[in-house]
Amino acid sequence: MRSALIIGAGGQDGRLLTSQLLNREDAVLGWTRTKPVPPLDCECAQIDLLNSLSVANEIRNLQPDEIYYLAAFHHSTEDSIELGSADLLQRSFAVHVDGLRNVLQAIKVLSPRTRLFYAASSHVFGEAVAPLQNEQTPFEPISAYGISKAAGIACCRLFRDMGVFAATGILFNHESSVRKASFLSQKVVQGVLQALHEPAFKLVLGNLDARADWGYAPDYVDAMFRILQLPEPGDFVVASGELHTVREFAQAAFAAAGLDWSQHVKTDEHLLKRHSQALCGDAGKLRAATGWSSTMNFTEMVASLVHDTKGNMKPSKLLIFIPTYNESENAERLCRELSELGLGADIVFCDDGSPDGTGPIVDRLAQEFSHVQAMHRSGKLGIGSAHRDGIRYAYKHGYETLVTMDCDFTHQPADVKRLLEAAQTNGGVITIGSRYIAQNSLPGWNLMRRSLTYLGHLLTTKLLRLPLDATGALRVYQLRSLPQEIFHRVRSRGYSFFFESLFVLHRNGFLIEEVPIALPARTYGHSKMSLRETTRSAARLLRLYWLTLRRPDSFLLSSPIPPILGAELSLEDTQGWDSYWTRGQAKSRRIYSFVASAYRRLAIRGSLNHFIRKHFSPGARLLHAGCGSGQVDSELSREMRITAVDISLPALESYRRNNPRAESIRHADILHLDDVVSDGFDGAYNLGVVEHFTHDQIVQILREMGRTVKPGGKLVIFWPHRRATSVFVLKMIHSLLDSFRRTSAPRLRLHPPEISLLQSRDQAQAVIEEAGFNLVDYYFGFRDLLVQAVVVGCKR
Repeated sequence: MRSALIIGAGGQDGRLLTSQLLNREDAVLGWTRTKPVPPLDCECAQIDLLNSLSVANEIRNLQPDEIYYLAAFHHSTEDSIELGSADLLQRSFAVHVDGLRNVLQAIKVLSPRTRLFYAASSHVFGEAVAPLQNEQTPFEPISAYGISKAAGIACCRLFRDMGVFAATGILFNHESSVRKASFLSQKVVQGVLQALHEPAFKLVLGNLDARADWGYAPDYVDAMFRILQLPEPGDFVVASGELHTVREFAQAAFAAAGLDWSQHVKTDEHLLKRHSQALCGDAGKLRAATGWSSTMNFTEMVASLVHDTKGNMKPSKLLIFIPTYNESENAERLCRELSELGLGADIVFCDDGSPDGTGPIVDRLAQEFSHVQAMHRSGKLGIGSAHRDGIRYAYKHGYETLVTMDCDFTHQPADVKRLLEAAQTNGGVITIGSRYIAQNSLPGWNLMRRSLTYLGHLLTTKLLRLPLDATGALRVYQLRSLPQEIFHRVRSRGYSFFFESLFVLHRNGFLIEEVPIALPARTYGHSKMSLRETTRSAARLLRLYWLTLRRPDSFLLSSPIPPILGAELSLEDTQGWDSYWTRGQAKSRRIYSFVASAYRRLAIRGSLNHFIRKHFSPGARLLHAGCGSGQVDSELSREMRITAVDISLPALESYRRNNPRAESIRHADILHLDDVVSDGFDGAYNLGVVEHFTHDQIVQILREMGRTVKPGGKLVIFWPHRRATSVFVLKMIHSLLDSFRRTSAPRLRLHPPEISLLQSRDQAQAVIEEAGFNLVDYYFGFRDLLVQAVVVGCKR
């Protein structure tokens, strides 16, 4: 039985190819970046293509006969280099080149008999002059997508010269009923289906004269299979060889449903983002080599899209939820503009007994539109409680995607579509509109409102560690990937619901993506944010911050937490760390514990995140030797694969509650890491540990950590400096405690003694080199309020 691995199996081509290969009785495995929705017909795994070690291990174990590399990063603004950004190019190259290189390298070294197909794109031709593009047409890409796809082809050719069977298909536009809604073909088809139910519906399109080479997607995945059966790899154009306009596509689609397209289509020139050269492919080489041909002409293909999509139609899985209070000026206009987007969404208005007549308006809209519902509540019960009711409604009625927005046109209907497209492209479980990405995103706001908004953003960023627009209501929730229980952790009923819900989602590790939006001053109606509500929100913010310090696990879903390996071992704790980490201490020590906890979260955690991200890539395997309670790891444990080690069982109990996503938690002595695998980690680190040991012990600790690190791996040590502000403060506190101590009473010390404070950079370099590392980075400054020097060494 032939085995096939499909990378990027969750997209249109991946799903169609899976079906074709399974029909041939091949064994099929799919790789996706996130859990695919809906589920695939084959076994599926989530693999980080940028983690070369994981990719190599998987391919070595699988030894597949064929690999289809279909992973792609699409973007609605991939129209020109000017429209792109450094981040867009970086993401495109990460998917189309870096991940591909890791796969090709693994094939070359570990699975040389495997054949690879790489799905490229007609975007590589850019503004081609020739009327037909074939394999000899020069590449002149003008978009991030095209540039990175051209680089992917070059990568395949390089490995082809090294003996790897790496074939490429330069695919022109190809459509099917499983195409995502963000593509033009599905926008037209969905518009046709909506027009069948709503005779007055108008589909809004851009340039009707724009031309494209459209083909039938099942034919194109058949071409992929045929290319991999050839005796030698090569590059092949896959195209229909015909150009058709958007007008022709719309005409054929509406005709397939018995409708006159001219009665249901209107144009908006603002939707036209580009004027590009029409590309038309010549698939002569593919036909000659494989016997491939299209099974449908253009009109048949478009009609098939309409009939297949109509046959697969189910009740809408997309809900747009809009709370209202005194929105009589806006509700009807917003409803009609959202309906014109052709999203196939249901809309629910939730009115809190508006005295201005909003309730009867939304009732009338519910009677006029089959996809609109009206929900009424007894009074003004709070914006947060309205959103909670909307979320419950969405889960109860089986919706997969929920959009929430305001009714006052501060959130534009066009932004809803942009967020949905971003959610489909980026795989975010939550996608939010952000006011803090683009410049001039708050037009018309007065100085007071602008200042209060930025103050709120600053507080949620610093106190809740939310680097996001946490107070906005424009959001997309992928409910299939969100357990309803997560919202039970949210208590707020007012405006604080927005930052509390996002905080809880962030703390539980759900992927949150942002899309830049502009938020104009409220054009219609009046703001409902009162001074009383502002005060309540501020109080809730402080309450959440307090809970992050005292009960950080209270926000987490009840899920299995990692066990403590080696908990049965009896280790000699000569420094009294069990006592330090045990609750129920003396009052003075509890106060110190609180202050230390706040300092770790406000200063140390940010500094640690900075230096770890600076020296390690996401997904790196790291050893935290002397992990303590793990308050500083709460963000990193979601980005890195952390193994935490400590001699104190009470500390490890706190660590695993604070970091349930840690890869491993182990009870061990950092002076003797005998049970930790050698050369198994990309790096190791600790904070506020080495100062409690002698010089010889420090060298031994670093050598033990170094033994676990791969050659070329790094060590990151946070080492309190002798001139640290904390040293001075603790001396003052201990002197004060001694002055109140009874003569016979033992001295009270807030933590084990610091016998080896760092003296200088030269000392750090000498110790690091003695342990077998080269000093590559050193910092002592205001990032953590002049407390700990950061020493980074690279293993020799």
